[in-house]
Amino acid sequence: MQSTLDVDGMIHRFEISNMIMPGFSVWKAEELEGDYQFEILVKPEENQAVAIEHLHQKILTGIGYKTLARKPDRYFIDNAIHINKEQYSLNSIGTCRIQHAEEENQVYLVIDGKNIPLPDFGRALTAFEGFNMEFQIRDLSEEVLGKDMVLRKVSINPQVIIEHFEKTLGWFLQGDFLSYRHASACTEALFERIEELELLCKYGNQEEAVEVGKRMKQRLTSVEHDSDDFPDYLLKMIDEVIGTA
Repeated sequence: MQSTLDVDGMIHRFEISNMIMPGFSVWKAEELEGDYQFEILVKPEENQAVAIEHLHQKILTGIGYKTLARKPDRYFIDNAIHINKEQYSLNSIGTCRIQHAEEENQVYLVIDGKNIPLPDFGRALTAFEGFNMEFQIRDLSEEVLGKDMVLRKVSINPQVIIEHFEKTLGWFLQGDFLSYRHASACTEALFERIEELELLCKYGNQEEAVEVGKRMKQRLTSVEHDSDDFPDYLLKMIDEVIGTA
């Protein structure tokens, strides 16, 4: 099926496809007259209509955020990227997709839906000469940068993750007891700690991640509480994270 989106006065048309594989369902969106691509992974038993809406929102977020900034053409800029007689510079925060054209044996970076040759990208980087550039390679199915978003440094040291987990949990405990009045806020606050566990799974040692997940589960089940559902949802989240390790 196809989807047409109007973002900032620009029309983008996407071909939407779905592929069922063992254990998960892949939804892909590929731009018909451009190079934007988006992807999400869900479980086959999950609501696929919700998955399509998630993909739709991901497209809007990805298209709405620009890595390239158009520069006035009154002056020629040596280190600009030139596209269709217009010149662009790189924003200080951005994202790009790595593309290999086998027939040409060339590598491109797809930025804002446009193929940018590596020499052009390298020349544009000279605008930041003397600075450091940090990078992170992420899967196409992960969330994209959007407006008012930045990348942040997160420690995936197992001991640090456990310390953060204990500190966050401690905010809501009285002794070792969690009141039902604080259970919802505690669960929400611990989501970020589980996100750190997920990063450890993806970018660190998976055996360590499984051990950290087990320690989190043991700690949660040891907490005394008078809530009807704590910590069921958190335990399920941790199982889903370390189940992929």
